[in-house]
Amino acid sequence: MPRRVGFTPLWGTLEPGKTRWPRSLWPLLRLWQRALYDPRPNSVDFKLRSHEWGALFCYVGPPSHVLWNIKLPLFCCMLVAALSLMWEELRAGPCPFLPPIDPQHSVLRTWRRSAFVFSLVLGLRVSRGYDRWWVARCSLGGTVECATRLVIQATSYFQDQQLVEELARWATVWMYSIYCMVAQQKKLPPEAEALLSPEELHLYTYGPKSRQVVNIRMQQIVRDAALSEDLMQMMDQQLSRMSQDAGFCSRLRFNALPYGLVLFNSGLIWIWLMLAPFGLWQSNNWALLVPYFFMAVLVLGCDEMASQLEDAFAHIPCKDILDVGVRDIAKTLHDAAQLKRLGTRRAQQLKAARPKED
Repeated sequence: MPRRVGFTPLWGTLEPGKTRWPRSLWPLLRLWQRALYDPRPNSVDFKLRSHEWGALFCYVGPPSHVLWNIKLPLFCCMLVAALSLMWEELRAGPCPFLPPIDPQHSVLRTWRRSAFVFSLVLGLRVSRGYDRWWVARCSLGGTVECATRLVIQATSYFQDQQLVEELARWATVWMYSIYCMVAQQKKLPPEAEALLSPEELHLYTYGPKSRQVVNIRMQQIVRDAALSEDLMQMMDQQLSRMSQDAGFCSRLRFNALPYGLVLFNSGLIWIWLMLAPFGLWQSNNWALLVPYFFMAVLVLGCDEMASQLEDAFAHIPCKDILDVGVRDIAKTLHDAAQLKRLGTRRAQQLKAARPKED
């Protein structure tokens, strides 16, 4: 069963003809959505600050849907715990001849001694997942930042304004190409396709690596500017960093952690939880299921969050980062033109004021 991640309710939309849910349940579903979905900000659509977080009933609902995603292992753990309690109740009642589950407390000793390994494995899972998320966030932001810096350098060093606008056009296409890669979109958005001519769009679409076409064109533009060796080297460094960050994004998108390691870690967590009932109690007190339930949710929830962080870009506001980069490039061109106009006017004013002072 696929993992649920995101802010779309389980039932989808509640519109006539578009849902299979009976109309009698719509008020309850709308109440559920108003309580758990609507108050939570969508961290995938735009960047958030810590004061915008909401953690009420944090294991239910978006963006992680923890309880829904761990329902199968949680059910198995609770079933094992209930069967162990039922066994002890049978021993204390109608079937006293039944042997105890762990008369020598060997399971308890094994469970306690493996706790350190368990905590190490769980910590490794979460930390590796967060590291992937952080590298993905820095790399995606780095591609946008380098493209913006490249245009800023062009407005300062290029003598030909047409080359500046050409570089800004391809830098914008570059950011859209990285977004399409991390969002797994095969085609550029319409606003990006409008920036390219039909021949350029055909070359971009049917090339083996679309972003490589964009990178080559930007290098050609920098070369055509006929800069000095030092300035050329400076802009080449920005282009190299853009390619490096794009490579990080590509590797994180198409390469997960070793599958065997993930299976081993998740399997160890399952086994550790299922051994807990045999070692934690030797009684028929059914109230013990309550703390065991919360312990299982906590442990399985950590493993689930680590698994979700494998797909790091699903938890990053990629479109918002792209929109910021596109706006920054457009604003850079506008600000550079305004500053150049103001500088020329200021120079004329100073030149006109000198004879009066003499």
